[in-house]
Amino acid sequence: MSPSPSPPRPPAVIFDMDGTLIDSEPLYLAVESGICDRFGKDIRPLLPDLLGRTARDCAVLTLERLGITQLTVDEYLAEREAALLAIMPSVELLPGVDRLVRHLHAAGVPIAVATSSPGDLLAAKSSRHVPFFALFGAVVHADMVAAGKPAPDLFLEAARRLGVPAAGCVAVEDAPAGVVSAKAAGMVAVALPNEAVGRPAYATAGADIYLDRIDEMPLEQLGLPSWEAPLGAAAANGRVQQEAELVGVRKIQPHFAMALDGRSTRFLSSGKLLWAGVLLSGVAAHYGGKAYSRMRTAELSAEVAAYQERLAGSDPPPSEVPAGAAAAADMGAERDVLAAERKREQAAGSALSTAGAVVSAAAAAAIGLNMFSKNAAPNKVMHARIVMQGLAVGGLAALAVKETMWDTRQERS
Repeated sequence: MSPSPSPPRPPAVIFDMDGTLIDSEPLYLAVESGICDRFGKDIRPLLPDLLGRTARDCAVLTLERLGITQLTVDEYLAEREAALLAIMPSVELLPGVDRLVRHLHAAGVPIAVATSSPGDLLAAKSSRHVPFFALFGAVVHADMVAAGKPAPDLFLEAARRLGVPAAGCVAVEDAPAGVVSAKAAGMVAVALPNEAVGRPAYATAGADIYLDRIDEMPLEQLGLPSWEAPLGAAAANGRVQQEAELVGVRKIQPHFAMALDGRSTRFLSSGKLLWAGVLLSGVAAHYGGKAYSRMRTAELSAEVAAYQERLAGSDPPPSEVPAGAAAAADMGAERDVLAAERKREQAAGSALSTAGAVVSAAAAAAIGLNMFSKNAAPNKVMHARIVMQGLAVGGLAALAVKETMWDTRQERS
């Protein structure tokens, strides 16, 4: 009797984000309850209908169902988004998520994220987990499609960006609306039922498999590599190459830019503004130091010249009369003091100028590297750009330091 054939391998695994990869649902509930409580309304009965939908759909449904007339949809969204942007950078990955995603990535399974979150909120949620999200071949958010869940657009777009057919992909969801979206895209729907919703809603939506934890996914049943399965040579080589390419992303702080679907999507942040301020401060210190050094050198040189003129203009010279000898010695000593002070002023100005040049170069390097190194699918072209920028910034720093040192030598001579 021949063994039963193994199930066909799915083209890809596509994950929802909120409540599936990250523990953000309690944060949503806290923010939305805070708004609704002001009007004496309880949002919790609406959770089964809100999960997985876009922000605007949630706002319309909330205001209509709860009869809140004191706020427009846009006012509700503005207040909600401001609070979410402030709190979401603290969100954590759910248990088992990192283990499963890294296993699939190591096995060479195409993986993607399809989330109803808008791009700015996605950036806030993922800001602490840049290396993790860099493992995905595509990250699709609500701003990239015409219609959010329960429409199939997000899942279809994720499959398209991965370059795989949507039919047969595995979709992992925690919301009934997301399950409906996945089934409409022709995918196998794996549900992580939310306790506030109840399993019947997922059955109605058409879920194929139910899980309590994401790392309990029946990999072999779905045609995916088991936990114990060794990596094939191609997958192992691909893993090594991807890890090598990702090392630059993982070593750079995440708050300058966030990689979305292999494109560098930049978000203005306090970190970038801080580095910009450092850059401007360094430039000001560099040129301020040079100007200060030149100004003080000119003043002290003028005083030394005045003393020399007084010495040379005495008739007879002070050194030829007994009383004048002492005066000449005093004037010469004061001239030497002024000359020494001039050298100290030059050194101080040069030190300030050099420090400014170094700080400017460091800040420019930080801005340049972070602006161009956040790609979810790093490649040789990206790394070449980073290297060229680093060389350019280093060259500018070297020129600035050389100019400062040359000026100092000229002034001291």
